[in-house]
Amino acid sequence: MDIYSTIELLGVLRRFEAPDMFILDRYFPGFVTSTKSEIAMDKIIKGKKLAPFVLPTAKAKAGIREGFSTMTFAPATLKPMDVVDPEILVKRMAGEAIGAGSLDPAARRDAIIGEILLDHRDRISRRMLWMAWQALRTGKVIVEGPEYPSTTVDYNRDPLLTKALLAAAKWSNEDADIIGDLEDWAADIQDKSGAVVTDVFMSPTVWKYVRKNPAILAVLDNRRATSSVVELGPASSKVVRQVGQIGDFTFYVYAETYEDDDGNTVPYIGTNEVVMTGPAIEGTKAYGAILDKGAGYQPMEIYPAMIEEQNPSVESVLTQSRPLIVPGNINASLSATVL
Repeated sequence: MDIYSTIELLGVLRRFEAPDMFILDRYFPGFVTSTKSEIAMDKIIKGKKLAPFVLPTAKAKAGIREGFSTMTFAPATLKPMDVVDPEILVKRMAGEAIGAGSLDPAARRDAIIGEILLDHRDRISRRMLWMAWQALRTGKVIVEGPEYPSTTVDYNRDPLLTKALLAAAKWSNEDADIIGDLEDWAADIQDKSGAVVTDVFMSPTVWKYVRKNPAILAVLDNRRATSSVVELGPASSKVVRQVGQIGDFTFYVYAETYEDDDGNTVPYIGTNEVVMTGPAIEGTKAYGAILDKGAGYQPMEIYPAMIEEQNPSVESVLTQSRPLIVPGNINASLSATVL
């Protein structure tokens, strides 16, 4: 049996739709690659100066260009690897017909390799989704692993955009001023970023209190969400629900979880949290160069390869990626602990 090349493995992945990641697609649609190990994140410092009035015959004066600051970060490499188990090759796979029509070992091997590739892609996508939520919730991402020292990528979000309500103001109180809080927070975001945010994400736990709030019930327009499901595709629609709208604000309940290193199920958004943001966050998915000779040390979104060893004979599928989530306007986001 031949070892498949990277081009052939990428061809397998292209036959299947990528996982539908609403958060990444909506708020981090940009895509850039770096031919270097590091990714430079240039943040343009935008001012609000007015153009000066001058006489038609006056000579124009050159203005001072806006400054910018540069942050660089060498992304950690994601390297999921799985063995193509020879024992599985001779067993009937789940869903495979019994007897006549069952796959021969070579075809079953191909199917297993395909499953591994899809699993690796999904694991990398979930890690990127985790980074996106960390940025939206905290304004920073902590990158750490068993073989990677803990490093914080701080996008320098204004501290005012991380809120925590006092006990008397928590949304679990029947008289909580939820609409007032949202309007104040949206004003804070606009003041710090110049952006208008429209999307409000909350956990199912927070939504239980929001939907019972008298002021919310009086004005909530849920006619646009008659199915209570955002049309995002089969993957995301199970975990993202559009539950209503108030003015410019669209409310989403987000319930997606991931499995941490200890095997615990963890929600991407805290059970007592609310996150506000919008497309004005201008997010980008950035990828650093793959530090692998086989990849030519070039930037790639994903680099799959097969590794073969002898004595005993073992073949494995290794997938590499060096992603980093970059919010271009981090102050177009806010998180609040409301319970």
